[in-house]
Amino acid sequence: MKYSTCVSIADKSPRIMLERLSEALKHSQYAELRLDYIGISQIEPLLEAASGYLDRTVCTLRPAGEGGMYEGGEGDRVRMLETISEYGPFLLDVEYSVASTKNVTGQMGCDIMVSWHDFGGTPNPDALAQQMERMAAHSDMVKIATMAKSPADAASVMALYARAPCTLVAFAMGDVGRFTRLCALRMGSPFMYAHMGRAVAPGQYSVFEVRQIEEEGII
Repeated sequence: MKYSTCVSIADKSPRIMLERLSEALKHSQYAELRLDYIGISQIEPLLEAASGYLDRTVCTLRPAGEGGMYEGGEGDRVRMLETISEYGPFLLDVEYSVASTKNVTGQMGCDIMVSWHDFGGTPNPDALAQQMERMAAHSDMVKIATMAKSPADAASVMALYARAPCTLVAFAMGDVGRFTRLCALRMGSPFMYAHMGRAVAPGQYSVFEVRQIEEEGII
């Protein structure tokens, strides 16, 4: 495949997640395990079972307050993030709120992607650029995703690539911003989040749609 995809995998069953991870990596360079969908006691057994796939896996443990399913205490979540990192995934997704206040990124045992989401809208271009620069102080891999309510919002997110001091995964969520997921690949994003069967975030393409778009020469 010409462009890299990262298939998001989320389910309440660790067994199903493992099966989907195996299948996803037959069609995609990378996969994302949404570990917030399962119980905290189930995370390590799943990672042990998935050990042969983790070098191509992004691990995410997203709290409810940032669009995820994890509802436990923040201290327990941060400790679990440290534990997950010891399994050596390709990347560990660490929210900017954690990276900036708890200074935990240096304690992790794998490469970190610092992420920030705005599900309510898109800040103005200068505010977005400032947010990116703050995040880049904690990692050379940064993810920014905002909700686009207009084409101008989508353009603001895409403008970040021209100013990025780091490797950037930036796109706009929702129907209005859906096309930015494709544009980001042309502008330097190392991969594009996709799904196999059910979207995990607003506006995701399926990995098979991306393949068809490639074959048609659209990207």
